[in-house]
This record gives sequence, structure tokens and C-alpha cells, in this order.
Amino acid sequence: MKKRILIVDDEDIFLDQLSVALKSMGAEIFTAKNGVEALQRLVEKDFNIILVDLRMPRMDGLELLENIKKTYPAAAVVIISGYGDIPQVVKAMKLGAYDFLQKPFDLDLLELSLKKILQTQDLIEENISLRKEVEERYDFHKIVGKNHKIQRVYELITLAAETDTTTLILGETGTGKDLVARAIHYHSPRRKSPLVTVNCCAVPESLLESELFGHEKGSFTGAHTQRIGRFESAHGGTLFLDEIGDLPSVLQGKLLRFLQEKEISRVGGNKTIRLDVRILSATNQDLAELVKQGRFRKDLYYRINVLSIELPPLRERLDDIPFLASHFLRKYGDLFNRCVDKISPEVLNSLYQYTWPGNVRELENVIEKAVLMERGETIEKLGFPIMSGTNHPFNHADSALPINTDLPFKELKESLIHKWEIEYLGALLQENKGNISRAAKQARLNYKTFYEKLVKYGFDRKQFK
Repeated sequence: MKKRILIVDDEDIFLDQLSVALKSMGAEIFTAKNGVEALQRLVEKDFNIILVDLRMPRMDGLELLENIKKTYPAAAVVIISGYGDIPQVVKAMKLGAYDFLQKPFDLDLLELSLKKILQTQDLIEENISLRKEVEERYDFHKIVGKNHKIQRVYELITLAAETDTTTLILGETGTGKDLVARAIHYHSPRRKSPLVTVNCCAVPESLLESELFGHEKGSFTGAHTQRIGRFESAHGGTLFLDEIGDLPSVLQGKLLRFLQEKEISRVGGNKTIRLDVRILSATNQDLAELVKQGRFRKDLYYRINVLSIELPPLRERLDDIPFLASHFLRKYGDLFNRCVDKISPEVLNSLYQYTWPGNVRELENVIEKAVLMERGETIEKLGFPIMSGTNHPFNHADSALPINTDLPFKELKESLIHKWEIEYLGALLQENKGNISRAAKQARLNYKTFYEKLVKYGFDRKQFK
């Protein structure tokens, strides 16, 4: 929207000269001869800057300033004064004037001052817009669904956001645990401070301690400089520990110490560092069973499980599939600039029949690819098979790659790569009994890349043990 500037002065010559001079700024220029006329202009339009002369009949500049700040607080008021008006200028600044200029003034100086005001307003508007975007992006009502189980999740997110309670988020792979963590943080009093996420399974064990707690220079081979860990990065905000069931036992003890004392020490350091950090954690594992097996500390389990939020798998909320599918249709229709806004009854029925081992994330991937391939307004077929099997998308019986000659070369290639990656990753996990490190090494991929592919396709390594 074009910027608007209102000039208020009782001298016609001054109004005309200033209007001509400021038109080079590209803003719309309006004038008023007194305070009463200025207030009428403000009723009709919004103004970014209002230039107000202190000495005017009927209503002087101070009275006009008071009226403007009461009703239009976002408008920047610049006072124009003569040499003898310094006491009134001081009063004007106390009443909320943005700046003042003494007559006669340099027009270049005035233009520079007004441009700075407009730039500042743009930054403020941008920050407000970005904050609104963040709040909307992590609005927990975007955790789509009307099923009674997901409604209970909404209630618990609200409860968790209102306090600093240590919260454990439970659910299978792909149910949206990270989305819940973000919703809690961005609706909590800590939302203006950082949310730092660590996936305890994605970082090699040898590096995880330094990643979390940082290290001092020279504390180990390769530690050439001091490093701040994720705990310190989250000071004042929230640390989200995803896949906490994979946290090594020695680090479980250090986490417990922090939860009890609110203190950490960097690797190789003797200094105790006090921090203000809220802990959220998540897992797809049965922590109570891990406690029984001696793989997870009992005292830590009780510390992180003050409040728990359990996300239902998609197979237990099949009535939400139409809402989720519509949500992803809109998302990827906008992203790919496609007018795909409907799903045929046959395709919807096939979505109902599938067991969704990868949960909502898998459904999102299916809809994304369907939107990418569809040429009409309705998804009539998926263009690739939804993987069969009730335990996992990998199934040896369904290993033949389908050749659909109705698809263009590029789209068929993408669907075949999708299918092949699932077959290959599943075979590796099966052969290595769910050991991600060994499977990644066999594939000659680094651990992080391999793990991200498993997450993408909704694999759960427990099903291969």
C-alpha cells in the first residue's frame, strides 16, 4: 500500500511548497489548514506520517497531537516549530511526538528524516507480520483433526503451554510429535525466546555430548575452539529432545542433573553454568519397558514425564483422513500452483483401507506426490501403489516395480524411485535387524542422510528387531 503523509499548517504557501517538495518521495501527500480539518482527514484515511505546526488557530499543535495519539497511536507525528517554541516542543515529545523540525528547515534534511520514519514503520510491520506468521504456522489447531482423541491432544497442549512443566510427547513415527512441541513452545510465555531441537537418534553417540553440552577448547582431539552446546543456545527458551529413548545412559545422568539443579558443564570444563531452559521430550518407544530392561533411568523417566501427551496413530483416527487430505491438498496445490482440490471416492476409499504405518507424515507424502502428478482438478488415481502390509510399508511380496505407461516419463521415474528407496531401505533394516548404524554403513551413506530417509518414509526400526 502506498504511504500517506498529512501536512497540517495554516499557511497556504507553506502547504503548497512542502507538498511539491515531498512528492518526490513517492508518497501520497494530503493537507489540512487546522487541527479540526486534520482530524476529519484522519477519519477518512490512514496516514503513516503527520506533520503538525505548533501554532494554528482553532486547535493548536499540542491539542491535535493529544487527539491523534489517543485515536491513532501508530501514526508518527512530526512537530514543526519556530525558534521560540522550545518549551512546547519538549511537551510535545513527552506527549508522544516522533520528532520535531525548526523553521526554516532544509528540505533534504526533512526528506531524510521522513524516509527513516517510513523505514522504521516498515520494519515494525514486517516484524508483526513475521510474528503472526510464526503464530499461525505453529497454531496447534493446524494439527488437523476432529477425532475425540486429537481433541484431547489440543486440551493437553493448552495445559502444557500455560506452565513450564516438563512434558513428554509420545507417539509412533509420523504422528506429529515435533509439531506438538512447537505448538507448546510458541503458545507459551517463552515464545519470544529460542526453540532448539535435538534428535537424539540422528547425532552419532560420540558427538552427542558435545552437541548438547558444548565443549572447551582442547577437550578432545579436533576441539580447536570452544563450542556452545544446544542447552546454552536454548537459554530462556525451550530445548526439545526428540527420540529421547535413544539417549545414551551417561547423558541420561547429565540430563537428570540439569533437571534437578538447572546446571550444566561443558565437555572438558570445570565451570558450572546455570541455565533457564524448559525441557520437552518425545519418543516412539515404550520408556516404561526400557526402564524395566535397565536401558533408561527410572529417576529420569519420572522427571521428564510430569505431563505426557500421547498422539494417536492415524489408524485409530481414520475419520480424520478427509480433513487431513483436504489440508494437504490445499498446501501442495498452493506450493505447486496446481488447481487440485478434490479426491475421487475410489481414491478416498483406498486411503481408508490402508493401515498407515507411517501415520500422518506418510499420508502427507502420498498426497504431495498425487498433487504433483495430477493434471486435473480431482485426484482420480494415485499413480503409484500405496504400499501394502500391516506392519510396515516394506513388503517382499510387493517388490516388483510397477510400470504405468499412462504417466509421463519424469513422473513415472519419480514414483519408481520412491518405491525403490522404500524397498532398499526396508531390506537393509531387515538384514541388519533394525540397527541404523550398520545399515547406513552397508549403504555407504552417512548416518544423518540414512536416518532422514527413514523418517521420510515412516520407518520404525523396532519393527525389524
